Amino acid sequence: MIIHSIDYHHYHVPFRVPFTTSHGPVQYREGTIIRVRTDDGLTGYGESAPLPAFGTGSPEALRDVIEHLTEFLVGKPIELASMLIVASTHARRDAPVRFAFDTAFLDIDAQKNGVSMSKLISPDAVEEVPVNATISDMDTERAASAASYAAMVGFQAIKMKVGVLGETSLEVERVAAVREAIGPGVALRLDVNGVWTIERAIEMARALEPYQIDYLEQPLPAGYIGALGDLRKQINIPIAADETATDIDTVQELIDHEAVDAIVIKPGIIGGLSPSRELFDLASDNGIRVVVTTAIETGIAITAALHLAATLPQPVSPCGLATGTLLETDLLVESSPIEGGMMKVPTGPGIGVTPVESIWQD
Repeated sequence: MIIHSIDYHHYHVPFRVPFTTSHGPVQYREGTIIRVRTDDGLTGYGESAPLPAFGTGSPEALRDVIEHLTEFLVGKPIELASMLIVASTHARRDAPVRFAFDTAFLDIDAQKNGVSMSKLISPDAVEEVPVNATISDMDTERAASAASYAAMVGFQAIKMKVGVLGETSLEVERVAAVREAIGPGVALRLDVNGVWTIERAIEMARALEPYQIDYLEQPLPAGYIGALGDLRKQINIPIAADETATDIDTVQELIDHEAVDAIVIKPGIIGGLSPSRELFDLASDNGIRVVVTTAIETGIAITAALHLAATLPQPVSPCGLATGTLLETDLLVESSPIEGGMMKVPTGPGIGVTPVESIWQD
């Protein structure tokens, strides 16, 4: 198969309400949807949505990369193009672009073989994945109300952004309110986004211990792997790495330092589904739980991450994939449904979803 054409659409999609992390409120997400067409009529989709705070290039810089790759790849055999993308630089700045092209090529390969993307990756892939609800509202009452609703409709895990309010009493009050709202049977995860010192992390972990925390995600900055290992020995809450777990070397280092109980994989930041599989195979082989999440992209990237999550070892831990409704639109004709806290994996050939046609007419 020869690549006949590559189209791309740059998007700028607002959040329904500002999405707040310890790095501050975010008003919108921007990125690029790509469409790869082959000479025998197959079409594959991918998405690049950079996060400079995670070390990727800026949206403008990655648009230039996409434009250059488009010029280079058109006319090439798709098998060669796929190998070139996988073998290209592993620099984190270009990872979202590699993810986009890797997804599009896997989409086409799965269609050629008449299977879903997840079944192409692993014949044992499941057809639905448990997902967590995400809460970033800093108001205690509103956060508790959102968590209560999520638990009521069947979510078995809630993820909260913390590390924003500053005062220990305010952070604990908000977490306590959410725990009370969801009851003891729903997992509660806290995401710090790497802003605490080890002293602050110890203080907060001890204050939060009574609230049955499933794990504390990225409590320290990404480079502090040794310190993360020291922290894990001093607290009773499991630790997950997110910003730190971006390549095979850092995951191995986390294992060597006995620094984590779980890793959180964002395929859009790691650079594709194939390298993401390498990371979670390494983690799983060493007894570390794996959670797949989005980087709050739109629907193509969400669905690609969903297909990846469907290939995780059983039982699958709730994954951070229920993020499409945080944005005003996910740019899909039809999104993967979520029922009772379970997200349905498309079973048709390829990725199984299609962007709205209007984006190609802009």
